[in-house]
Amino acid sequence: MAKLVFSLCFLLFSGCCFA
Repeated sequence: MAKLVFSLCFLLFSGCCFA
């Protein structure tokens, strides 16, 4: 569960960086 949340946060952070 924690891994899923971490992946989601990482994906969101990456999206903000590449936006």
